[in-house]
Amino acid sequence: KRVDPYPKVSDGLEAKAARIAADTSVESVDPLTYKRKEYTTAFSVYYDNRDPAIAKRVADELLQLFVTYNQRVRADAARETYSFLQAQARQLEGTMGEMEKRLSAFKAKYGEALPEAQGRNMLGLDRAQRDLDGVEAEVHAAEEREDLLRVQIEALSPSLTVAVADWRTELARLRAELALAEQKYTPEHPDVKRLRRAIAEIVAQGNAADRQQTGTPDNPEYLRVRSQLDSVRRELATLRGRASRLRAEIGGYERALSTAPTVEREYVVIAREYENAQRRYQDVQDKIKAASLTQQLESEARGERFTLIREATRPTTPHAPNRIGVILLGLVLGLGVATLVAVMADASDPTVRSAEDLEAGFGALPIGAIPPIPNAADERRRRFVWGSAAAAYAVGIGV
Repeated sequence: KRVDPYPKVSDGLEAKAARIAADTSVESVDPLTYKRKEYTTAFSVYYDNRDPAIAKRVADELLQLFVTYNQRVRADAARETYSFLQAQARQLEGTMGEMEKRLSAFKAKYGEALPEAQGRNMLGLDRAQRDLDGVEAEVHAAEEREDLLRVQIEALSPSLTVAVADWRTELARLRAELALAEQKYTPEHPDVKRLRRAIAEIVAQGNAADRQQTGTPDNPEYLRVRSQLDSVRRELATLRGRASRLRAEIGGYERALSTAPTVEREYVVIAREYENAQRRYQDVQDKIKAASLTQQLESEARGERFTLIREATRPTTPHAPNRIGVILLGLVLGLGVATLVAVMADASDPTVRSAEDLEAGFGALPIGAIPPIPNAADERRRRFVWGSAAAAYAVGIGV
């Protein structure tokens, strides 16, 4: 705005700016030698003008524009980058929150079928199976004790007033006979059926007789066996309940192990997405820290920026055209054109000037040839021609 390199032009500021831009060039240079070089961070700005003072002033203004514009652009870019990264971080936080809820719901639904629980499930299944085997052995032993005690209590009378050889003794005898008969005969054998009917009848009669007795049992042996039987039955109920719980636990472990492959595939996909989101979020956080530092440095003009290595100087010699080069090129072209003209003129001239021309033109040998004998006038004319040519070349070189 302060420099007008074209004071006589009145076609507006845009036309002047266009002319300045057309006359301005930028090239990469070495920061030490200022020679042209590619892939470097230094560059030179050139402005062409017929007036060296105007060229220097415009070059100074262009350099200042480069520096101030670079600072403003870098500050704006730092602010925009920081704002963009913050928006991206907020978006990732929302995405991670949704993925955490999804992952928590998945773990709550398939907690025991997750990959990290497979080892625990295998150990738990093995432990539960061993416990179940032990409990079942205890149940079997308790059932045997229950049967033995039930046989014993059936053979005893609750009251001491009843004879020892009562119906229970008869019942025991019949059961012994039934056991022997079942070893010998099939269940459909008449003796087996007869003994079963007799046992059923005596049991019914004995129960009826017991119900007719009044008072509480006072037979010590009966009370002892009944107490043992009640204890065994309570123990048996406890063992059966524990076995039921162990079977349910084993079923849960087996279901978890059977559904583990399907659950693992879904879990791996969800976990991988969550890990990728975490990595992106951490990367964005690191970039936000770097952008915040960059923004602070740019606002304080302490960050990376253009630095003026050398100010523009007023040129003492014109940059273009290269006059020595033009003169030398003119000499070379002139000599080439002159040589070409001489060759063409000689080739197109039909004059016979020597015996060789005569022989080449007519195919006959001359009888004799008289060489040219120059006189004083010829010598003066030859010296004048060569001197004039030399003087003309000397004047041209001087100019």
